[in-house]
Amino acid sequence: MAAASVYDAAPELVGKTPEMQDPDNVNGGLRFGQRRAGIREFLGAYFPLEATGIGPDFRVKFTDEDHQYTVTGGPYVEGAVSNKPDAHESSLPTLVSTTALIKNHFAEVNFKFIAVRVYASNARKRPEERDPRYEGCQSPEDVMAVWNEGARLGTLMHARFEALGNLFEYDREFGGIAGPLGGFVSQAYIDEVSASSQEPFRELVYFQQFCERLGLHDGSRRFFRTEYSMFHPELHLCGMIDGLLVDKNGRYTIIDYKRTRGGLKYPPANPRRATRELGESSRGKGHPELCDLRNVSSVKYGLQMSIYRRFFERMHPGKKVVDMLLVVVDSTRIGANDALEVVSVPPTKYDAAVDAIFSLRAQVMLQHADKLTEAHREALQQYVKGSN
Repeated sequence: MAAASVYDAAPELVGKTPEMQDPDNVNGGLRFGQRRAGIREFLGAYFPLEATGIGPDFRVKFTDEDHQYTVTGGPYVEGAVSNKPDAHESSLPTLVSTTALIKNHFAEVNFKFIAVRVYASNARKRPEERDPRYEGCQSPEDVMAVWNEGARLGTLMHARFEALGNLFEYDREFGGIAGPLGGFVSQAYIDEVSASSQEPFRELVYFQQFCERLGLHDGSRRFFRTEYSMFHPELHLCGMIDGLLVDKNGRYTIIDYKRTRGGLKYPPANPRRATRELGESSRGKGHPELCDLRNVSSVKYGLQMSIYRRFFERMHPGKKVVDMLLVVVDSTRIGANDALEVVSVPPTKYDAAVDAIFSLRAQVMLQHADKLTEAHREALQQYVKGSN
C-alpha cells in the first residue's frame, strides 16, 4: 500500500487472524485497542487493515504512566518525545500533546488556591450544611484528593467505554447483536472488568444509551478505531482520539468520552465581562481568533476535537470527518436517566481558532530555526502565513 502523504502507510495485514484460545497471540495491526494488553488487543488483531486503507500509526507510542508520547519515525520529528505542559517551548526536538497545546492559550486554574477556599468555606458551615463530598477532609490537600479520585474514575470510564467499542464490533461479527450490546459484551466483559478492578461499572447504561441514540446496533455506523494515535510532523504535535466511527458511505465521526461533575460548561448567555475583554489578558497572546473563546469546558473540548480532525484528515487525504461528538457523563447524575449528554460539534466551528493556534505554534518552532532543516523551516512559514 503506497503512502498517500508525508505519513508512511501503516503495515498491511494479510489474513493474520489470532487463534481464539490465545488472547496474547496478536500482531502489529490492531484495528482497536492500540496500547492496553488483553482482550481488546486480541479482538483488534482480527480485523485486517488492507480492507480500509487506514491503520494506526505505529510510530506514535504512548505510555500511560507518565502520559508521554514518543514518535519513532517520520519527517521532521524522528525521535521526538512529548514534554510537560510548562516546557512546550523548550529546545527541539520535542512533542506537544493537544491537551498541553490548548492549555497554553487559556488561563491556568489554580487548583490549590481553590482547594483552600473550598476547605475553609466548608469548615465554617454547620455540619448539616456541609458538602458531603468533603466529609472527613482535614486539609486542602484532602479536598484535592477528592478531586483526584474523580479524575481516576474518569480514566477508568474511558478505558471501559473504549473496550466496549471493540467488543461491540466483535459481537457484531461473531455473535450477532442482541439489542444495543450483545450477550458477549454484557457477560464476558462486565465479568472481566468487575473482577479486575473490583469496582462497579455504573456508567455502562450510558454507553448503551449512546449506542442506541447513534443507531450503532443497526450497522448504519460502526466503531472503527479506539485510542487512535496521531501526530503532526511539521508542528511537533500529537494526540489520541478516544473513538472513531465510520458510516456506510465511508464518512467518519470523532468521539470523545468525558466524565465531568455537573456536565459540560457553556459560555454564559449574559456574561458580566465580555469574552474578548477577558481573553486579551489571559490567552492567545492577543490573537483575535483566540480572544473570543470562553474558558469553559465545551469550548476547550470542541477545540481539541477540531485539532484532532485536522490531524486525521492530514494523515488520510480524501477521508472526511463529518461530525464530532462529545459523549459526556455527569458524575453527579450517575444512576439517573439524564446523566448522558451527547453534543455534536460542527467540524468547521473552530477552524479559525485552529489556524491561529497552528500559526502561533509554527512561530515558536521557528525560534529554533538553527535546529531545523530548510524544508522544515519553509513548511512552518506556510503555517505562519495561514496557508496550510
